[in-house]
Amino acid sequence: MNLRTRLSRSNGYRELGMFDESINILEDIPFGEDRWHPLVVEARYKTYRDAKEWELAMTMAKLKHESKPDSLEWLLNYADAHHQMGDTEKAIACLKDAEDRFCEEAEYLFRLGKYHAILGNVEEAKNLVRRVFKLNGSFKAEFLDDPAFDLVWESF
Repeated sequence: MNLRTRLSRSNGYRELGMFDESINILEDIPFGEDRWHPLVVEARYKTYRDAKEWELAMTMAKLKHESKPDSLEWLLNYADAHHQMGDTEKAIACLKDAEDRFCEEAEYLFRLGKYHAILGNVEEAKNLVRRVFKLNGSFKAEFLDDPAFDLVWESF
């Protein structure tokens, strides 16, 4: 079976909520260069994420982030895995380590603001959200609906 077929089947199982089957398809890839192909690592991450297996998801996100340090998507996935595992401070530290690369990205600032809000750092969250809105007003709806920002709303 070729890699494309394996990835398609793994994704199908994942979308059906059959996470063990999804991973088994990927585990059956013979040892060699395809077993840790970037698309396989991404498929593993998505399956572990959807299965809420955060430690394994974090490992895959870390691999992707380290191989693509300029990818905001994988930085956010890596930070989110830390947050999901209950270490929001580590998620913030992870994001802060990449501040020089992403400090003008609205999505980066929004996630950083969200994590600060979760930890009760209301003023820092407010400052970050203000910057987000100046960069991209489309985040206003998400800000309004996200319960992580409830403390920020209560502070007004």
